[in-house]
Amino acid sequence: MSKNQVLANYSVEEIKLESNIKKELVFMFGILIISTIIFAVPFYLIWQEVVHDFINYILAHRQAIFAMPLFERIRAIMFQGVIFLMIFGVITLVHELVHGIFYGIFATNKFKSIKMGVLIKSFTAYCICNEKLKINHSRVGLTAPLVIMGIIPIIISMFIGNAILFLLGFFTIVMSCGDMQIFLKFSKFSYDSLVYEEITEDKELLMSIHTPTKSK
Repeated sequence: MSKNQVLANYSVEEIKLESNIKKELVFMFGILIISTIIFAVPFYLIWQEVVHDFINYILAHRQAIFAMPLFERIRAIMFQGVIFLMIFGVITLVHELVHGIFYGIFATNKFKSIKMGVLIKSFTAYCICNEKLKINHSRVGLTAPLVIMGIIPIIISMFIGNAILFLLGFFTIVMSCGDMQIFLKFSKFSYDSLVYEEITEDKELLMSIHTPTKSK
């Protein structure tokens, strides 16, 4: 369905992410605390030696950098900053691609309906489907990166004791705060609702929920 089609007997409600920065930070802090209790504490209790070795490696690396002459120290810090940004960019890209893969699986026109990009105003990456999806299909696409890139790597790291894999999963969970906020907003809508996303003329992401109205 195109965005211009009007669905009879459907009510439409627009939902947006919380625009209040304080509330966003509180939500993210809450997810961080919950994730620490559920995942980080058990990982530490199971793999204390691995965690200590990893921390000692980071501290030794830090000491080595600060032992360098000033120019070399600045260059090393800048190089690490670039590497971090590249890793963050790759994780973000894969995150959005996972959204797109699952949206495309459920979309009528498959991957032709998927659109990805970056909102310059908020410097936020996005992946949307240019047709209406059933809300349960949208839920799957919405939470796919959280599960595939977050929870599953953490579970695997619990068995093999890989601190880097754990951090990747933990970081992804924190990055998925926006997806989790939308998922919670979906809870008040019925299973037969339809979800449509679009980029407005103001270059903002707008999500509308089309819910069947009950006939009297």
